Amino acid sequence: MARIRTTHVGSLPRSQPVVEQIFGREASDTGEPVDEASFDAVMATAVDD
Repeated sequence: MARIRTTHVGSLPRSQPVVEQIFGREASDTGEPVDEASFDAVMATAVDD
């Protein structure tokens, strides 16, 4: 069985593009617009990896 690597807090490691998209979405709570198509594309690519 293959091992699944996690961080010390138990979450899965994220690529830099995923981190940027997540932080961008969190910043949108303050009124900044979010490019949903870009977010969806980055997340789909990350899941495929």
